Amino acid sequence: MKQDTWQVLHQDVPAPLYWGWKNFYDEDSPTLTPDQTIAQVHPTPQLVTYQ
Repeated sequence: MKQDTWQVLHQDVPAPLYWGWKNFYDEDSPTLTPDQTIAQVHPTPQLVTYQ
């Protein structure tokens, strides 16, 4: 579901915008590592944070 929202947010967006992705320890299952996030999330976020 999170990836689906990410895709919708990136439709028809003017450049340049720099996007960040937040992984939640207690809400995301599984919680992706930074390397997994970069490999699996497209377009690739410029920043990966955790909460």
